[in-house]
Amino acid sequence: MSEAVPRHPLQERVASAILDGATRVFALRGEQASMNDIAEAAGVARATVYRYFPNREFLLDELAQVAI
Repeated sequence: MSEAVPRHPLQERVASAILDGATRVFALRGEQASMNDIAEAAGVARATVYRYFPNREFLLDELAQVAI
């Protein structure tokens, strides 16, 4: 499991936008969802997604934590 890292309010908004985008994309595309699709849905660059979530597994772990 990932450990929550304290973030600045702007970072929290960006991370939330990425997680919201990921939720929508995974709901529509399932396993076929790419990090690029998630970035587009969140309105950020793909590099930004990777800055916050270094890999797909980390992003999925964060989504699981939010769901719990």
